[in-house]
This record gives sequence, structure tokens and C-alpha cells, in this order.
Amino acid sequence: MSEDNLILFPNLAQLYIKKAVKAIEEDEYEEAEKHLEQVLEIDPNHEEANQILEALDDLRRSLEPETTSNQTVVVEPDRLQLWRKQLLQENMKQQWETFDQMFGFMQEEVHELIETFLIYEEGDHLLKTKMLQECKQVCPGSWSYPIRKGEHSETVTLEEVPLLKEDWPETYVKPLQSLQDYTYDNPTVIQMGAEVWFYFLEKHYPFLPEIDDTLSWTAGLHLYTLRMITPETKELQLRNTISQRYEETVSTLQYYEQRFEALLLSFNQ
Repeated sequence: MSEDNLILFPNLAQLYIKKAVKAIEEDEYEEAEKHLEQVLEIDPNHEEANQILEALDDLRRSLEPETTSNQTVVVEPDRLQLWRKQLLQENMKQQWETFDQMFGFMQEEVHELIETFLIYEEGDHLLKTKMLQECKQVCPGSWSYPIRKGEHSETVTLEEVPLLKEDWPETYVKPLQSLQDYTYDNPTVIQMGAEVWFYFLEKHYPFLPEIDDTLSWTAGLHLYTLRMITPETKELQLRNTISQRYEETVSTLQYYEQRFEALLLSFNQ
């Protein structure tokens, strides 16, 4: 992948980081290392990936004693205070690592800390969604939490929070389904497009844009993903082919792509 593509898609590495974090949550440390190595294949000097790899052994040791019995372990006040300090800062990596340490503890003080983070102005927007998803798996569905992202705020009931693809409203799955029809000959675009699309949805949830025209969203996602994984010389040729498939001009498709990119990056911290 070219350096230009990395600049155009600053979130590509974060997608792999997200998968690594999820693997760590599930105690799949080898899987986490694989995803982190994918980041380093793109950028060998990626600071966050290198730091997480270096810290993985320590993180593993810190999590292992708690995974078998965290539901019965009471978190000491000093640890709660440390978690609060680490969460309520602008360091996104620290926020994610703190969340890993908190996972599984469901005492009242931990829930209060989660509530505080969900409305924290500098909190990572994707992590806020992940917190809601984790709470849904261990808490009553009737529980609700206020959440803030950018200038938007809302109260979300846990039973409404989507976990799996089928949990999302059909309107928000259609662009991805349509992408499979238009990229039947390119499974790489389908796979990466799915990563980008659900990253987009989870990052914005519950403040999702209106999907008014499935085709335009599909085209925007298609070209945006293509730009991330295709050499520039080949990309120009493929754009003309894609234009014919969508029966739209190249300039119209570029507009859709730019609109999608602007929305994807609009919640960047």
C-alpha cells in the first residue's frame, strides 16, 4: 500500500487496532498479535501498534487473574480512581487500555465511571459504542445510558444497542449488501468494505446519518475502499469500469466518495 493511501485513509490502521483490541478482550492474544502485525506491515514505525505489542505481555498478566472471577471481585477505590484518571484524558490509547482492564467488573462504581466516560467530551467515539455493547451483554436490557458524541447527545437503552450485523436496522445494512452485488469479482473490496462500513456505523452510533439513497452510499463506500487497497495506476482504470457498473459519471461517483469520507472522518478526535 502506498504512502498516499495511508494519508488518505488514516483510519485503516485503527481498524486493525480495533480488531486487536477485540481479540484481547476475548483473550485471543495470538489473534491480537496477528492484527497488530498487519498494522506494522502497513507502517513498520506505527507507534501505537508497537506500544501495544510491547505492552501485550503485561496486559495479559493483568487480565488473566481477573477473567476467571471478576464478577465476584470488588475493585478497590485506588484502582477506580486510577481508571477514572486514565479514562478522562485525551490519550485514546490509554482510554482503550483502561477499558480492557475494566471489562467484567460490574459493581456500581464501575457503572458510574462508564456513565461519566460516555458523556466525556474527549472520549473516543468508537470506544463509547464498544462500552455500550459490552454493557448490553452483562446488564439488563432496560438499563439506559446518556451518551455524547461531538455536539450530539442522547439517552440510549441497552436493548436498542446493536451487537451483530443483523441487529442493525435494515436501512443501514443495505449499502453493504449492495456492495457485494457490485464487487462480486473482488472479495478483497467486500471484506475491507465491511470493515469500513461497520467502523463507520459504530463510530457514529447512535447519531447515524440518514441513508436516503442506498446506491449513492454503496458507490461512496466502494470507491473509498478501492482507494485504500488498490495501487493508483490500477485504481484509475477500475474507476472507469465502476462508473459503467453504476451507470453514473466518474465525477458523480467521486462526489459520493468524498461525502462518505467527510462523514467517516467527521467524528475524529
